[in-house]
Amino acid sequence: MKKFILLLSLFTYVYSSELSEFEKEHIQTNIAEELNVAKKNKTKKLLGSLYMPKITPSFDTGYTLSLNDQNEYTHNYNVNTSLNVEYGPLTYNIGVDLKDKEISSHSIGLSATINNYTYDFINESNIDYEIEKHNIHSKNKEKVESILNLYSRYILKKYELDIINEELNKLSSDEVVIKKQYERGLISKNEYISFKDNLEIAKLNLEISKDEFDILKLEIKENKIDITKLPEFKFKFLDREEINKNVISHNNIKDLEISKKEIEYQKYISTNVIPTVTVSSNYDILNKNFGINLNISKLIDFSENEINVLNEKKKEINELKEDSKIYLEKNLLLKNNEYARLKLSYKQAIKSLENYKRELQTMEVKYRQGNESYLKLVEKRKDIKNLKLNLKKIEIDLSIFEWKIKGE
Repeated sequence: MKKFILLLSLFTYVYSSELSEFEKEHIQTNIAEELNVAKKNKTKKLLGSLYMPKITPSFDTGYTLSLNDQNEYTHNYNVNTSLNVEYGPLTYNIGVDLKDKEISSHSIGLSATINNYTYDFINESNIDYEIEKHNIHSKNKEKVESILNLYSRYILKKYELDIINEELNKLSSDEVVIKKQYERGLISKNEYISFKDNLEIAKLNLEISKDEFDILKLEIKENKIDITKLPEFKFKFLDREEINKNVISHNNIKDLEISKKEIEYQKYISTNVIPTVTVSSNYDILNKNFGINLNISKLIDFSENEINVLNEKKKEINELKEDSKIYLEKNLLLKNNEYARLKLSYKQAIKSLENYKRELQTMEVKYRQGNESYLKLVEKRKDIKNLKLNLKKIEIDLSIFEWKIKGE
């Protein structure tokens, strides 16, 4: 199985090709099949009856009983069968009189309604396919996002376990010193009890986090994800131009919806506004007769309904174009704002962590000099632990944002 690499290191680029490999390995088990079905539907719609001939067999029988002028009863019966085949504009028919055991009808014909070819019917099937393909990929992205969210919780919990272990090791190493200080009367009973409580709480937190970590591992296993193949996250800082470029490139579904409406407008004109023109020819093989027919028809609508429908469809297209423009502008602002907030949170978290680490160093010096409470020292360590977890979460969120902006 191919690996994709996602390491949580600063300013490193996440390659979309690697993520594609991840999607292929873990998610896209059914997507190829779904796309093949969509392609078949596209071909079927484009070719119409040319995709699959329509074969209609029929069988009929009848019996008549009548009374003539001489008050005599006469009767007659018939047994007929026929086969009609339609393949695109071509038709073929053969009928057999089973009673007399002879062919009763035999013909071949060609018929086409010109209106069906006066709008962009080829592009219509292409657009339908692209919309269906977009929907299939959107469902696939939702699955990938679900797995990435699960994996981000796994990474965060693993990191939390490391921090709690580090905290517990620090408390355990302090235990002997704190006990001696208490026995010598250097710290109060309240401080000693608080230390023991913090030690017990750290142990309980470790147990809880281990259980939660095991649950996440089971969820990953339940989703049939090979945990040994799952890498870490990485990200790089994006500029506004890069975000805008990706948002605009993924706005094509709106353009497809507009194109579909425009073709529906053309189709309505072709099938309802302009006269229907049908050309047909038929050759009677049995009687050796050939005929050709041109039919032009137009239903005159005195209620001006056609004009109203056309105006309504045109209005709908214009509204879609305006909505698409607003949607894109709004989405650009939302994505840039979301990223700016993430970036701000990251920089604030980095700064806060640096400040708290400096404060902890100062407090440790004061504590060794006997000028600082051990309890305050422990509280500062807890604050740093929470800041580290928050920073890790923001780094993961930045990585997932980058994946979303490039793949949605």
